[in-house]
Amino acid sequence: MHTKSLIWEGEAIDVKIPTKMIFVVAESENYVRGDTVSGANQTGRYRNGSCVRVPLFIKQGEKIMVNTETNEYQERVNT
Repeated sequence: MHTKSLIWEGEAIDVKIPTKMIFVVAESENYVRGDTVSGANQTGRYRNGSCVRVPLFIKQGEKIMVNTETNEYQERVNT
């Protein structure tokens, strides 16, 4: 997964990022076990402050794969 940049006269004029990238969940909401009224999702926040909806089992500090085109959770990453 690499980011590609097109440089012209020393300026970046185009940047392409991978469709899927790995992010670390810096913050996630607490939930009560069995509470699925919210659709069994919670808000996870990246270190830069951006948010994504993640399943309830995702905890702070875990790595997740996110689709960068839709900003949707794809899967938990075990590394």
